[in-house]
Amino acid sequence: MLWADVPDPDVIRVGDYYYLVTTTMHLMPGGPIMRSKDLTNWETVSYLFDRLEDSPKYDMRGGTVYGRGQWATSLKYHNGKFYALFAPNDNPGGQTYILTADDAAGPWKLVSRMRHFHDASLFFDDDGRVYVFYGTGQIQELLPDLSDVKPGGVSMTLFKRDAEETGLLEGSRVIKHDGKYYLLMISWPNGGKRRQVCYRADKITGPYEKKVILLDNFAGFPYVGQGTIVDGKDGSWNAVIFQDRGGVGRVLTVMPCRWTDGWPMLGDENGKVPMAVSGEPASLVESDDFEATKLKYCWQWNHNPIDAAWSLTERPGYLRLRTNRVVSNLYEALNTVSQRMEGPRCSGAVTIDLSHMQDGDRCGLAAFNGHSGILTVSKDGKRNYLTMSSAVVNLSDKDKKVEGVDEETLERVEVDGNIIELRIDADFTLGKDIATFYYKTSAGEWKSIGKPYKMRFDYRRLFMGTRFAIFNYATKKAGGYVDVDKFTYNREPNFDSKVISASLMECTDEALTNVGGNKFPRIDSERRGWFRLHAPQAKRVQVDIAGKKYDMRRDASGTWLGVTDPLVVGFHYYFLIVDGVSVIDPATDTFYGCCRQAGGIEVPEGKEGDYYRPQAGVAKGQVRSVQYWSDAKKEWRRAMVYTPAEYEKGKKKYPVLYLQHGMGEDETGWSKQGMMQNIMDNAIAKGDAVPMIVVMESGDVEQPFDFRNGGPNTQERSSYGASFYGVMIKDLIPYIDTHFRTIADREHRAMAGLSWGGHQTFDIVLSNIDKFAWMGGFSGAIFGLDIKKNYEGLLSRPDEFNKKIHYLFLGCGSEENMGTAALVKTLTDAGIKVDSYTSPGTHHEWLTWRRCLNEFIPNLFRKASK
Repeated sequence: MLWADVPDPDVIRVGDYYYLVTTTMHLMPGGPIMRSKDLTNWETVSYLFDRLEDSPKYDMRGGTVYGRGQWATSLKYHNGKFYALFAPNDNPGGQTYILTADDAAGPWKLVSRMRHFHDASLFFDDDGRVYVFYGTGQIQELLPDLSDVKPGGVSMTLFKRDAEETGLLEGSRVIKHDGKYYLLMISWPNGGKRRQVCYRADKITGPYEKKVILLDNFAGFPYVGQGTIVDGKDGSWNAVIFQDRGGVGRVLTVMPCRWTDGWPMLGDENGKVPMAVSGEPASLVESDDFEATKLKYCWQWNHNPIDAAWSLTERPGYLRLRTNRVVSNLYEALNTVSQRMEGPRCSGAVTIDLSHMQDGDRCGLAAFNGHSGILTVSKDGKRNYLTMSSAVVNLSDKDKKVEGVDEETLERVEVDGNIIELRIDADFTLGKDIATFYYKTSAGEWKSIGKPYKMRFDYRRLFMGTRFAIFNYATKKAGGYVDVDKFTYNREPNFDSKVISASLMECTDEALTNVGGNKFPRIDSERRGWFRLHAPQAKRVQVDIAGKKYDMRRDASGTWLGVTDPLVVGFHYYFLIVDGVSVIDPATDTFYGCCRQAGGIEVPEGKEGDYYRPQAGVAKGQVRSVQYWSDAKKEWRRAMVYTPAEYEKGKKKYPVLYLQHGMGEDETGWSKQGMMQNIMDNAIAKGDAVPMIVVMESGDVEQPFDFRNGGPNTQERSSYGASFYGVMIKDLIPYIDTHFRTIADREHRAMAGLSWGGHQTFDIVLSNIDKFAWMGGFSGAIFGLDIKKNYEGLLSRPDEFNKKIHYLFLGCGSEENMGTAALVKTLTDAGIKVDSYTSPGTHHEWLTWRRCLNEFIPNLFRKASK
């Protein structure tokens, strides 16, 4: 929503407008009140105060209030008036303020001061009673006129932390909905992930129950947490929650609020902040030619300004900044005026007239924060020098006194003339936070200076986002001045797929399954998939993957970008849903699965997955497509045939493994999704498996059985795929034995299959024991097996079976429920020799079956080869 530093938001709606207040700490004026009709485009209409004077530290005397001052303001509307409550995070001066205004545009008037309430939320109940929720679940009743706490009123802790809440739990925001009380807070367990939680009760005093209502690291940045929910005029609800984004500060996100079983669940249907947002948010930062006689609301001073030391009228069209105190560094200089920076990328340039600088004066433009990159014009004698430097301030814990500044000069040049332009470009895209620095003298060209600077957010120092800061201070004698002609600001669109894509190129990996030349989809370090599609006419685009649908976001060019939750390692089918129609992503290879052509993406394992990846120095076998005629079905059919690398070089004959896929896939499944050829090549090269031919056929199970609706396959489950059995015995095996160099006997013939292919393996092998001596099932769909009745009772004659079948393998994933373990027990109890395997952590998926194949093939044809 707002890719700028807007932390600790509170949002209300009054009529057609939403109103927002945020934290600005040591900046003056403070407590900005913003207004919007759409939660996207905001304008600042007032400030709660021009200055604070509770402590001399607001004037930088005896210390500073860096990272302190106004915090976490609560905004309410009650009986025709606006109210704001905040408690400065300082001492002295930490007493709570309550202010009121008839109009959000002000003026704001003080109602009362009272004891400190940390991260508080003001709440007016329906019965006229008034409360403050604060801290970690504390509540205090106030007098109806808000003048102080109510003697003898409600004052208690509403709940105890549960075992999960081991860290930060604060940021209270309270609403009442359908008669229930809802307390929203940020939760950050020690060692855990930031999240938004909600406590709910029927009575204001409890008892309260808790639920996690948001857990999401939106767009790859840290997890979202702390904010509020607000209702729209149309009855819809939305949440406004901030997210830490490094150097730019704490930015606002907006998302739907869905009332589910009486809980305000945040995000889309998957509980995630949606990528899609309506329109491009207006900028909070503005260019300024300083023609007005009042300073624009976009500017704020660092601490209380000395009003006599700045002017917009002494030289009309310029901002005059006079030196006022003699200080040694920028952090102690008053009358530094600043604006936020914004993402994804922005640029700020200032034109300054240096004519009236005095010896020892320092003016310029900074990327200002606890860690700053600074362009400083120094008046040293009669010469002007421009320095690009870095600076890190060291502050005392108690009084935030500036105890020192660690400065490093990165480049220094002499500059001629009295007019200079300074520019800072900021890049806040994922993984960047980089500022670069430029200057230009009269009639010159922009020149870079210094080095790119890494901007930082540091709660121990200034506790805010980096800002464009214009400054002028004296190091020898006060009295000089500079005139600022103009400030020019540019920002790239808040959501620009090109910008984000370029950033992703540096911190994500191209998916292995992409069509050549396509940079998307991509996988990031948390195994999330990033997808992109250019569809300028589309109204809505989603990614459908792993059982969830994720909204993609459209930029002005019509390019959509979307990201998933972290995905499990392995292969995933996926589709793009464009205006309700499921389509294949044109950027990815296609895979036959889900009973149709589908897109697919491989989420890579670590080195443990090397067995199914091509390896340097390992000779490659070949997978070829063959066409053959089936007398059994009177049709041409296709099979995929793997031959080992050495096959092309001699006249040797090879054993054969017939390897079947599962329901809804076809003969290409094992060679594409299953990476069979890499598994075979690597195992053969290492000597773990004997060289063999592998044959894969459709098995007549490309479409699911459907005996209810008269679909393309109307067989009952018991006979599903049985049409392949005659093809296999009468047509496929003879074709392979006559067209390839095979050892054409049962001792050198094996069969295995996954899922329904495992079912087919049992049916074919055990009904044709004269043709096979090796068999395997990977998550085999072998249900209701009766060892005495099925297969003429062969499984009830263990001696005969064990003599004829040299090796039986049954494997499955630990997270699936195909009955494999029970089948292994049944067969073992019957005296059948079974080698079983469980793939750790996997479901009914290709990673399970790759692992099963890798475990299976080393045991094939060993007896026959001796």
